[in-house]
Amino acid sequence: MKWQLGHGQSEFPANPQQRFQSESQSRLNWHQNRHHVETLERIFQRTATAKRNWNTRLNGLWERAIAALDVSDEPRVWRSRDEHGDVLWNAYDPKTGKSVNCVSEADLRVWLEARYSQTPSSPMSNLTV
Repeated sequence: MKWQLGHGQSEFPANPQQRFQSESQSRLNWHQNRHHVETLERIFQRTATAKRNWNTRLNGLWERAIAALDVSDEPRVWRSRDEHGDVLWNAYDPKTGKSVNCVSEADLRVWLEARYSQTPSSPMSNLTV
């Protein structure tokens, strides 16, 4: 027996046992599909993280290459991102040979200010990471 639904006909069984089996199969299919979707989401997330890490490394290499070609005594400052996409700051002072890597903007400012004040007692003036 077929059920009449709207414009077309359904193959939905009239027998309660068959109906239960059909509903159970539908739930099983839904759970299997959900599992596949979650698996694909995890794969995509790992791929995006790996790509972001690769881009961060490549950008860091590029910045160091450019810095090596620059003969200025001014500090070189560049930004990078951590695995969560947050901005971190890096700097190199060719005059002193000191550097600071992967710090907050506030820490970078303290490090740069210490360069100009030349106070050895400053906690960030001797920071080399």
